[in-house]
Amino acid sequence: MEQQRALAAQREEMSRYGKADMARSSAEGFAHKLLAEKARARLLAGRVAHGEARARQYERDGRRLKEQSKKEERDFEHMAGPVHKARAAVKLANNAYDAATMRLASAETAGASAPAGDAKVRAEAAAKVAEDRKLVRHMEGLVRGATERLARVEGKNGPLTGLDSHFEGPKRRAVRELAKARRVRDGLRRDRQREQVLREDVEGELPQLKRNMRRAKVLHKSYEEARERAIKAERSAGEAERALSSAQARLSGDEQRAQGLQTALRAAEQGVGRELESAYEGDWRSLAEMHQELINDKEQYSKARRLSCGAGGPCPKETGDGLPRRVHA
Repeated sequence: MEQQRALAAQREEMSRYGKADMARSSAEGFAHKLLAEKARARLLAGRVAHGEARARQYERDGRRLKEQSKKEERDFEHMAGPVHKARAAVKLANNAYDAATMRLASAETAGASAPAGDAKVRAEAAAKVAEDRKLVRHMEGLVRGATERLARVEGKNGPLTGLDSHFEGPKRRAVRELAKARRVRDGLRRDRQREQVLREDVEGELPQLKRNMRRAKVLHKSYEEARERAIKAERSAGEAERALSSAQARLSGDEQRAQGLQTALRAAEQGVGRELESAYEGDWRSLAEMHQELINDKEQYSKARRLSCGAGGPCPKETGDGLPRRVHA
């Protein structure tokens, strides 16, 4: 029983813990939702404030443009009145000229179709033609004068130079200027954002750039030192090359001199050999004669010894060369 009550209490405790956890989770979700709604409300409040400021600015611009429109309409009426009158006069003069031309054409046709035998009708027709021609010339003068007045009143590029019309007005100009200002403002905002991004990129790359600059300075210093060493080595190599050239020149001179000395030495050796041969030629001959005499003496001694030994006399001892050994007392 106690164990069952403990299990029931444990299950009830777990159930209360689960409900509390769910309540906590829902409360956290609601709090996050409230925070998001608060942030959205702040954003909307900022947008509303900005919209109200823009609306007030647009109202001020509208009132200003309305007053400007009224003023420009008055200026337009004041400036365009003579132009309209001159154009109306030109139109009337042209219509009158056309009517007079048609009347003259009718009179000429009637005069041409008049009977040839009726002089009175023909005279009336001729008088009417002359009167119509005079009227046509008068209408031509009126058209010319109206055209000249219109040319004096209107500008160089047309009758509406510098004036408003249904194609151009203060409202259209205001809308165009506002659109231009909006484009300029948007471009300025984009340029500022781009500038901020570039500044952040540059600030992020600045330490590496400084390290690269220091490394470049070290490398430049090493390059200068290596360049100085290379210049010194080049100078030393030039000096060594010049010394080698001079040594080679001296060696070539020494070789030439040694060759000359060797030639002179060979000539001297040949001369000395000939002199020695001529000097010792007599001695060699004397030695050869003495050697021959010695051989003859030896042969005579050998014969005498053989004769002495064959006769029973004493045989003297010989030396290595076949001669009798001398006996010392």
